[in-house]
Amino acid sequence: MNELTDLKVKRIFELLLGMYDLEKYSPPEAEYVDNLFRPGQPCAALLDRAYSARRRLGERLGTGEEDADLLEMVECYEALWEKLALAMYEYGKNETT
Repeated sequence: MNELTDLKVKRIFELLLGMYDLEKYSPPEAEYVDNLFRPGQPCAALLDRAYSARRRLGERLGTGEEDADLLEMVECYEALWEKLALAMYEYGKNETT
């Protein structure tokens, strides 16, 4: 990918995650990319379930939700999502050319 494509893909990924306050900054891709984590969406429900499980595990371990190993797991899964999403974008782009 070139630098402009990298930035566009990153913005799309961040829009899907709901990382922008669209009142303050609305990239051009916001016209066709939806936040998959807004309330009522399946991804939001899955995230709520994961957070609840993290809290329960922290309680059982006596470390709370800020347990270093639990946080490491969450951060690794988030990094995996991003790598998978970018790889899928690349494969899809290559299929159409």
